[in-house]
Amino acid sequence: AGPFYLVWLNPKKSKISTEEWPFQLAGFEQKPSIEIQFPYATPGRTISEKNPIHKGYKLFMQNCFACHTMNGEGQSQLGPDLNIPHNPTEYLKPTFFTKLVRNPQSLRAWPGSKMSGFTKEQLSDQDVMSIFKYLEHMSKRKIKSASAN
Repeated sequence: AGPFYLVWLNPKKSKISTEEWPFQLAGFEQKPSIEIQFPYATPGRTISEKNPIHKGYKLFMQNCFACHTMNGEGQSQLGPDLNIPHNPTEYLKPTFFTKLVRNPQSLRAWPGSKMSGFTKEQLSDQDVMSIFKYLEHMSKRKIKSASAN
């Protein structure tokens, strides 16, 4: 079988960001939903879909989860976990969090940094604040980690 091609007829309508585009397809595998695979990364069932926390969760999964883990869950090893041992909302105010998202080097510059910034076209200011609200919410839903000591 193959070769396989994945084609988006209208990526803007389907709201598929370039972060989610695959480099190459080798096969297909049906997996459970993100919520089932990574339950400790979800904001919880009591958060309605209209709540900015839920919107931030969706945006986090689309834009951040490819490089960062949450509560030790996720497959990436590129960026740090954004809840353990410390959540960015515990030491960054919204203004500096936005600076970090827009231009990481403007806040923390070091040669090994891999994070590139997100423009306002990629994530609006409201989107960044929704992600901040999700992270703030998750700071109260930490799991215990052996490495956090």
